[in-house]
Amino acid sequence: MIGIRADVNEIVATGHIMRCMTIAKQLKKHGETVLFFLADSFGADLLKENGYDFVVLNTEWDQPMGEIPVFSDEIRKRGITGILFDSYRFSREYFLALRETLSEDVRFCYMDDLFEDVYPVDVIINYNAYYDLFPYREKYPETVKLLLGPAYAPLREEFSKPVSQRRQSEKKQILLSCGGGDRLQVMRAVLSRYMELSEEKKSALWENVVWHVVVGRYTEQKEQLIKLGENSS
Repeated sequence: MIGIRADVNEIVATGHIMRCMTIAKQLKKHGETVLFFLADSFGADLLKENGYDFVVLNTEWDQPMGEIPVFSDEIRKRGITGILFDSYRFSREYFLALRETLSEDVRFCYMDDLFEDVYPVDVIINYNAYYDLFPYREKYPETVKLLLGPAYAPLREEFSKPVSQRRQSEKKQILLSCGGGDRLQVMRAVLSRYMELSEEKKSALWENVVWHVVVGRYTEQKEQLIKLGENSS
């Protein structure tokens, strides 16, 4: 059984758990059993809707050291053989402390796109194009498997179709999204400014654009964005 340790809430972006669900889907296709571990129940509904099993640790998401006793107990009890970790809150000390409570056979995989430390894990994933700005290969021992670069991006199936299979149009297609939430109201600001510029320019370039606005479940300005779309049609 593979465990996935991730959280989502008003502070933690949904991108963490969304990419973990993408990985979980592929793991299940390869015959693996996947179990998510959450600090609290904030992300429970999202996992339920997508058909994933989970355990709520009832701990503080921003104080991971405090979860080690209950988390390690769950790992042993459920026979977890590998764990994918996805949170900026996990530190070197956290991994060392957790490892001390578990069998050496339990493997750790960490999503790390900040390179703030060298972590005692078995696998590191950074699928960003800028991964080469960090000295992963120089700092990590050869025993750690490094999955670096866009080839390892956990792309959801709906975004992985070849261009030839997508709807073709003479208009320029622009995708606008801020993930699961948009606390700074960036999308509304971008669309409002675009509408102002399109009124000023009155050119074919501005008229032949279609915006595809993807609104996350935690975006508070959904109605305003819908009104902007209605006013632009």
